[in-house]
Amino acid sequence: MWIPITVQQRDSRSLSLAITEWTAAMAPFLVKHLNGTNGRDVTQFLRNKIPQPYTEEDARFFIGLTSSKGLFTSHAIVLLDADNKLVEAIGSIGLTFSDPNDFEAHTAEFGYWLAKDWWGKGIMGAVVCEYLDKVAKPLSVTPRDEKSSKLAKIIAYAISDNGGSCKVLEKNGFILEGSLRRYAFKRGKWWDGKLYGHFL
Repeated sequence: MWIPITVQQRDSRSLSLAITEWTAAMAPFLVKHLNGTNGRDVTQFLRNKIPQPYTEEDARFFIGLTSSKGLFTSHAIVLLDADNKLVEAIGSIGLTFSDPNDFEAHTAEFGYWLAKDWWGKGIMGAVVCEYLDKVAKPLSVTPRDEKSSKLAKIIAYAISDNGGSCKVLEKNGFILEGSLRRYAFKRGKWWDGKLYGHFL
């Protein structure tokens, strides 16, 4: 997969990005962006499946999962140079599918994160737009394999205090379907949450 994306910046420059498969060579970028103060900020509103500290071994394990045929899929968000060559991986975006034998088989959970150095540049909104159009919507027509159902809906959970993520979802057509009191307990604190839905 290679989905090119151009994000215009306020100073008239543009950022060249792409959504693509994770590769073993990208492991150091995961370690870089998911550790330290910036990494702590990135993972503040993410599930605890992302360990802290984040090691090279964790990165290799995650990348191995992305190449499997399970119920989880994830793609890298990469920054490109003027020649469209990879500079670094700066985020991740993907879907977690429901058990194909369950009544939620037509629904998948959506998730993403972006390295802190790249926040506030309009990147995630553009990436989500392209991902929905080029990756998610085709799955509503053609299932990802013979055992899977056609995808009809994507849901996304967001911690209420994560205004940036809520804005990205709403900008891309996700509808707020419910508020969740004491939805998550993380770093010694209870957080309220929001449930969003998007029909394909």
